[in-house]
Amino acid sequence: MKRIFVYFLLILISSNCKKEVDEATDPCNCTTAVNCTENYITLVLTVTNTSGQPVDLDDYYTTKISTGEKINLKNAEFDSLRGTMGEYPILADGQKDMTEKCGTDFEFTGIKNGNEIVKRTYKIGHDCCHVKILEGDPNIIISE
Repeated sequence: MKRIFVYFLLILISSNCKKEVDEATDPCNCTTAVNCTENYITLVLTVTNTSGQPVDLDDYYTTKISTGEKINLKNAEFDSLRGTMGEYPILADGQKDMTEKCGTDFEFTGIKNGNEIVKRTYKIGHDCCHVKILEGDPNIIISE
């Protein structure tokens, strides 16, 4: 009996994750109500040198190319960890409204010792719930 209850519970949970978007009629817009998970997604880039060591950037930001709007996702609590891991946020679900579902161009800029050492363009879209990288490699290798 317990097994049957767990089985039905799993079916119920998975059925709540279905999206009701009619992508055949309008693939670039969220045309109907969507049941989203409560996960909060942050898109992260990894910056390493040619030896595979993480690069600790002094500053970084993302720019929405069409408007020139600068998006700063720096966080004092996490930036020391980001530098040691070489992982930097480019965009998060909180900025989903800045993107179009089929993609919007953004540029990530990384600065070290006063020099711009990273400048990459990404097409970022969403699935009506969460942001996602549509074009561009999130693994950046630079020569220092």
